Amino acid sequence: MRKSYWQDWVLIVSMFTVTCIAMTFLAAVSGCESAPQPVSNYPVVMVFTAKWCPNCPNVVELNELAEDFPGVMILPVDVDENPVLVAKYGVKRIPRYFLCTDETCSTTYNMAELRSWLGKLQ
Repeated sequence: MRKSYWQDWVLIVSMFTVTCIAMTFLAAVSGCESAPQPVSNYPVVMVFTAKWCPNCPNVVELNELAEDFPGVMILPVDVDENPVLVAKYGVKRIPRYFLCTDETCSTTYNMAELRSWLGKLQ
């Protein structure tokens, strides 16, 4: 069964909002020396990914993650478009997930482990 046009519109608007927040956040992070800081006390998950990566999460999977953990900001970072962040965080393979809370950042290559960490935060 096809989703309604309303659902498509809501998805587009929410993706636009997240994209705007993400661009602002990434601009701030790329120029700073410390770990990314949560915005408005939300934990931040940076997902280093690429369009050509078959093992990387797609938009649907990231939306599911955002729905499952509504208090978390999910920021996809395309490695081809953000070489400064790739170098800054030492990303050598993808997908790679960074969970940043307060002043700490944890990293993993495993979505299940990331979900486990996020579950402990709630």
